[in-house]
Amino acid sequence: MGKYKIILNRKECIGAFSCVPVGDGEDIWEMNEPDGKVDLKIEGAKCTEDHHEVEIDDEELAKKAITSGEVCPVYAIKVIETATGKDLVTDTHPDALNKAASSGEDKKEEPRI
Repeated sequence: MGKYKIILNRKECIGAFSCVPVGDGEDIWEMNEPDGKVDLKIEGAKCTEDHHEVEIDDEELAKKAITSGEVCPVYAIKVIETATGKDLVTDTHPDALNKAASSGEDKKEEPRI
């Protein structure tokens, strides 16, 4: 099991592609021409039409994915720290915290990796 799990909820993805140009996101994401959404392109990713995920140990790659997730307008990207289950994108990003608060979810701001 990897230290981090990158998850893309393609059902939520709106194809804004803001995840690709930030933080060297082109190492992680690629545009899917037929449906106009992004795909997770890391080797070993498990992909269905609506859900992509991969477990990794590479902290630098995890940081790139976190940066990508922070700019996603619909928070379709999560980076889970597998030891704690903490989402390193939405658990620390102010907009996601506000979105969670308005939806009744209990989120606490903690430092990222």
